[in-house]
Amino acid sequence: MLTSLLIVRVDTMIWKKHGPLLVGLLSILLIAPCVLFTPQPEGNRTILVSKVHASSPHAPISIQYDSGLAAFPNKTGTGDPGTPYVIQDLEIDCGYSGSGIVIEDTRKYLVIKNCTVLNSGSTECGVGFTNCTNIRVENCTVGNCHYGIVMDGNCGFNAVHNCTIYSSHWVAIMHGNSANNTISDNHLYDNYGEGGLTGYGMVLHGQNVTVVGNTIERNEDVALYATNLANSTISGNTITGTINGASSDFADILLATSSGNSIIGNRLGNGTSQSITLKASCNGNAIESNVMVNGGAGIYITSCQQNVLRNNTIWDQDYFGIYLYQSGTHVVEGNDVRRCGFYGMQLYSSTGNVICNNILVNNTDFGLYISTSAFSTVIARNIIAGNKDGAAYNQIFDACANIYDQNTIDATSDLDGDGLPDLDEWSIHHTDRFKVDTDGDNFLDGYEIDLWSDPLDATDTPMIDQTQYLALLAMLEGNKTLLLTLLQWADGNATRLQELLDEYMNSGGEQPSVIDVGLSIIVGSIIVAGAICVVGLLAISKKRGLAKK
Repeated sequence: MLTSLLIVRVDTMIWKKHGPLLVGLLSILLIAPCVLFTPQPEGNRTILVSKVHASSPHAPISIQYDSGLAAFPNKTGTGDPGTPYVIQDLEIDCGYSGSGIVIEDTRKYLVIKNCTVLNSGSTECGVGFTNCTNIRVENCTVGNCHYGIVMDGNCGFNAVHNCTIYSSHWVAIMHGNSANNTISDNHLYDNYGEGGLTGYGMVLHGQNVTVVGNTIERNEDVALYATNLANSTISGNTITGTINGASSDFADILLATSSGNSIIGNRLGNGTSQSITLKASCNGNAIESNVMVNGGAGIYITSCQQNVLRNNTIWDQDYFGIYLYQSGTHVVEGNDVRRCGFYGMQLYSSTGNVICNNILVNNTDFGLYISTSAFSTVIARNIIAGNKDGAAYNQIFDACANIYDQNTIDATSDLDGDGLPDLDEWSIHHTDRFKVDTDGDNFLDGYEIDLWSDPLDATDTPMIDQTQYLALLAMLEGNKTLLLTLLQWADGNATRLQELLDEYMNSGGEQPSVIDVGLSIIVGSIIVAGAICVVGLLAISKKRGLAKK
C-alpha cells in the first residue's frame, strides 16, 4: 500500500513539473503528419508530396570550369583518373528555389556520392551537369525537385549509379543531347507531371547511352521516354505500376524517332499503360526477351519499319498483345502471347512482315487479326489455339490473303507426328515440334515421354526400344497403363521382357500366361499390401480402445 502511494505521489509531482511539456510533445506528434505530408490535387487524383527538410543544410553548389572545381573547398582528391575529386556526404535543401548541385564545362574526374538534395525551384534540378565529362553520381538521394538529375549539352563518359530519386515534378533523370553515358541501378518512384505536364521517370536524347538495372515504380504517364536516341541499350530494368491508361502517349518504355537501339531483358507491367511503344519512324530497333505481365497492353508499333520483336513474353494484358499499325518489314518471332483482353496480335495496314514461331493462346478475341491493306506477310510455324471460343475458325482473321505455312490452330495438333501435341512440345517439354526426335537418339519424343526418358538428352534413352514397346502394347490390346505397370514390374530387366515377347510370338498372338502371371503378381501384391494396412489399422484401433478403458 505504501509503495502504491509513493508511486502515485511521484507521478503527480512529475505531471505538475513536466505536464505542459508532455502536452506540447503530444501535440507535435499529432500535427506533424499533417504538416509533413500535404495533399496536392493533380487531375482526378491526390498525390502525397513529402516536404522533407535536410537535417544539416549545406548551401547549394554551382561550379564552372575545372578551375572552379579545383577551387571548391569541400572536396578531396586531385581530379585525375586514379584519384578523382570527391564531393560527398552533403545535405542540401534548396528551399523551393534554384538547384542543388550544378556543374558546368568540366573535364576533370569527379565523384559526387552520398549526398542528399531536396526541394528545388519550380523549373530547377536537384543535381545537374552541362557540357561535362568524367562525372560519376552515386548513392545520392534527390527528392521533391522539378528535375531530379540532369545531364545535358554534350555530356560524355558520365555515370549516374545507385541513386534514389522520388517525387520529381516532371522528370526524375534527364539525359539530353549527350553520348556515351551510363545510367544504372537507380531507383525512381512516385514521379509525376505537375500542372498538366506529362510525367516522366526518365527522358533520353543522344546516342550510345546504356540504361541498365534501374527500377522505376509508380510513375505517372511514361516511365522511360526516348526521342532521337540512337545505338543505345535499355536492358535489365524493372518498370512497374505506370499509370494513365493504355494510349500511344503513355507507356512503360516509349521511343519516338529513334533507331538502332536494343530493348532487351526488361520486366514491365502491373500498371495501366502500354508496356513498349515505338512511334514516328523508329526503325531498326530490337525488342527482345522482355517480360510484360498485367499491363494495359503489350507492344504497340506505329509508323515504323524494320524492327525485330523476338522472344518476348506478353501475358494478361487488358487489351492487345502485339499491334503493328502502318508498320512494315518487321520480324515478329518466338513471342509468347497469352490471356490478353483483346487480340493476341493485330496487323493494320502493315505489309511485308514475317510472323513466325509465335505462340498466341487463350486470348479473349482472335489470336491473329489482320485487316485493311496488310499484304505480303508470311505467317509460319505459329501456335494459334484456344483463342476466343476455341473454335478453329476463330483463331485467325485475315482480310488480306497472306501466306501461311505449318501453323497450328488446334491445341491437339501434332505436325511432326512424334506423339506430342504441338502446344505441349512448346510450353511443357521444350522439344522441337517440327522434329520427331529432338535429341537425335533414335527414339520419338512422345515415346521418350511415355517411357520416362528425357527427349532433350541423347544419353537418356527408354528401357526398351520402340519395337519391343509396340509388341508389348499389342499383347495388352493397347492398354498403355498396364504396359507401363508391367515395365515398372520388370524394372528394365531385358530377360524378363524378352520372355514375355517370346511367349507371345510362340502363342500366335494370344496373350501369354507369363503376362497373366505377371499381372496376377502385381494385383496380388496390391491386395496383400491393402490387407496388411487394414489389419494394422484394426490393431491400432483396438489398442486405443483398451487404453480408453
